[in-house]
Amino acid sequence: CYFSKLINEDKVLYLDADALVVSNLYGLWQMNMTNYAIAGVKEPGKWDRHLKIEGMDDSYINSGVMIMNLNYMREHQLDDKMIELLNNNYYEYPDQDVINIVCKGQIQYLCNIYNSTETTGIVENAKIIHYIRERKGWIPGSPRSEIWFKYYYEMIFKGENMKYKCIVLEDFTYSKTKEFIDIVKNVKDNCRVKGDIFICKKEAAML
Repeated sequence: CYFSKLINEDKVLYLDADALVVSNLYGLWQMNMTNYAIAGVKEPGKWDRHLKIEGMDDSYINSGVMIMNLNYMREHQLDDKMIELLNNNYYEYPDQDVINIVCKGQIQYLCNIYNSTETTGIVENAKIIHYIRERKGWIPGSPRSEIWFKYYYEMIFKGENMKYKCIVLEDFTYSKTKEFIDIVKNVKDNCRVKGDIFICKKEAAML
């Protein structure tokens, strides 16, 4: 919701952390967004009832993959409208709900190959696989987990040292990241320091 204030760019491609890109996205990035605030894939469901707003059932998108037209959002002050809603209401899916409410009628809809989930539709030609809810790709037995593990093992065991690297900011405040950094510091043979950034060899990344 703050991207238009925090990022000094015309647009941004947003991906949830559990989304896996498996194909080139150049065509998606080049899409004309002049008259739209965002672009996303429709999420089937009873969203009229969920949000108590008519007309949402066939227009609600999954916010896990979005092209966001930051220029448009700034011009129409959509970020301020989202924050106002969040500060004054309860939402079950906070960011996703307010994005859909505020951007209603200003959304360009994408084919589900750009956000293929169990709910938007599992397709073989997906360019972005989104492992929603608790059935994540890194959990063996989850739908399409074999694709996630394919890239994981390729990165860890076959990738060249400088092609695949784990980068962690030393001043990051999240405790788990600090714990990871402490571990990496102890793997002296597999890690070199460049300023405040640790660039780890693939053996260290396995930790």
